Amino acid sequence: MPFELKSVWAPAPSTKLSQPCKLSTDRKGERIAYATNKAIILRSISNPEECYQYNEHTAPTSVAKFSPSGFYVASGDVHGNVRIWDCVGEDKILKNNVTAISGRINDLDWDGDNQRIIAVGEGKERYGHAFTADSGNSVGEIFGHSGTVNSVAMRKQRPLRAATASDDNSINFFHGVPYRFNSSIRCHNKFVYDVRYAPNDEKFASVGADGKVFLFDGKTGEQVMEVNAHKGSIFSLSWSPDSKKFVTSSADRTVKVWNADDGSLIREWPCTNEQQVGNVWPSENLIISVDVKGVLVYLNIDKEEPERLVYGHQRSITSSFLSSDKKALYTASYDGVALVWDVESQTDSSLQGPSHSNQVMDMTKLGDNVISVGMDDTLRALDTKSNSFIPESVYATGYQPVGVCAVGDCVVLSTVSDIQVLRDLKCVSTAKTIYQPSCMAAHPSKQEFAVGGEDSCVYVHSLEKDELCEIAQLKNHTSPITSMAYSFDGKYLACGDASGKVVLYDAETRQIITSRWAFHTGRILGMSWNSNSTHLATASLDTNVHVYSVERPMKYVAVKNAHSLGATQVHWISEDEIVSTGSDAAVKVWKLSF
Repeated sequence: MPFELKSVWAPAPSTKLSQPCKLSTDRKGERIAYATNKAIILRSISNPEECYQYNEHTAPTSVAKFSPSGFYVASGDVHGNVRIWDCVGEDKILKNNVTAISGRINDLDWDGDNQRIIAVGEGKERYGHAFTADSGNSVGEIFGHSGTVNSVAMRKQRPLRAATASDDNSINFFHGVPYRFNSSIRCHNKFVYDVRYAPNDEKFASVGADGKVFLFDGKTGEQVMEVNAHKGSIFSLSWSPDSKKFVTSSADRTVKVWNADDGSLIREWPCTNEQQVGNVWPSENLIISVDVKGVLVYLNIDKEEPERLVYGHQRSITSSFLSSDKKALYTASYDGVALVWDVESQTDSSLQGPSHSNQVMDMTKLGDNVISVGMDDTLRALDTKSNSFIPESVYATGYQPVGVCAVGDCVVLSTVSDIQVLRDLKCVSTAKTIYQPSCMAAHPSKQEFAVGGEDSCVYVHSLEKDELCEIAQLKNHTSPITSMAYSFDGKYLACGDASGKVVLYDAETRQIITSRWAFHTGRILGMSWNSNSTHLATASLDTNVHVYSVERPMKYVAVKNAHSLGATQVHWISEDEIVSTGSDAAVKVWKLSF
């Protein structure tokens, strides 16, 4: 094939404020699984940059669980579908697809034989379903709740048992197989968020919005202990591999480890300033907790401080910028989260300082700063040396910005109503537009830039003594201009539009070189030239990334389904490698062969 997926820089788990987030680990404690957008991520624990993205769900995913054998994963989505698929082989073959309930799957669990699954959630006709993994046949009835079921736990050894936790403040206990209702346990006085069996199956524990932990006998369901654990809601509980301890994550922003025999507190971490909504205990000393912003917090039970923080985007990546040395990639998403990635090690870190509060529209470089504009109607400067936003370098744009570029020592900003020239983040010139700008790009060596309009026209401007002067109009498009890029040598100007067509112009004469690059079927969202100015890479809403050749216009490389929800940006990190970002919140590196 002319392309190969080299690596995936994983998105963060999907989370909601004051709602539990389910994590799962395989039996060896080497990988974790979680849901994000419409995908399932399988991720190495020791090397988080190694991951696999499963994209076969057609609806937003909600939970994923490894089978006890570690060979399969069962994943659920908001439409009530459960997919059981191989997680060891390269092809990730689908074993079965079952519609368990008619609403969101909140949780699911396997039995010890790797044969039966119980899925629970927000069903309309029923809140849970017990079925076989290979055929989907029913193996019992999960009923007795009057509200949404948040969690389920299955006993792996015989006699088989199951417990479910619900918003009706109760825990229902089931005997199997087939699974039948046995009793309703009403010890919590608020929502019950999580229930988990210990690995040795002797006990199971529940946590809820009342901040309490209750422990029960694994066979009979009788209560054996109560622990007043947290001041806020407890969203998640996990057992240690030896079944002697358990960990809880809470809305009071703490993670605590408890002794399962006497309920005494062993360790407490005041992790971050965010709610802790999920956790998993993969190995003896390592605990992974996730906060409401999707940050994976690595905790060692013998240490007081977190060992590692693993960041990622949760929402669509809307803007990105690659440093001139191609060592750092800056990305920003729909929710205003900004990260910087080390291209070589594929690790990321959070950018400090006051970031945008809303969608980031565009980024560019000026000196040692990265300039960004967002839908919070501000322009902000990011210091690339300290990787932090400069608090005093904030400029109010007045109108909603759509693009930004650097021309000489000035920043040129386009909004929906005007074009502004900034020097030292102070406006020195403004020009009202009779059209609505949609994107812009700057010439690499001249005091020149181009602005694309919603009127399907390209306007070329020069900047002389801080004054704007329109020097040309290019009226060869039939759809609004959505992305533009000058080549590094300044010879070419590529313009993409909302229909998926790319027109290549001679930047000097402004004559069309080719208008035959019309292979995308959706809006062009991003484009980038290689350093030799011989190939143009484009990213489109149709999920594909295309690479075009100037010398052979009809020969192109099509990376199909590069990002399942649409590709948003693309950059060249070498002459045969590109990095793309997408609405699936993932960053991917592709190896090309021409």
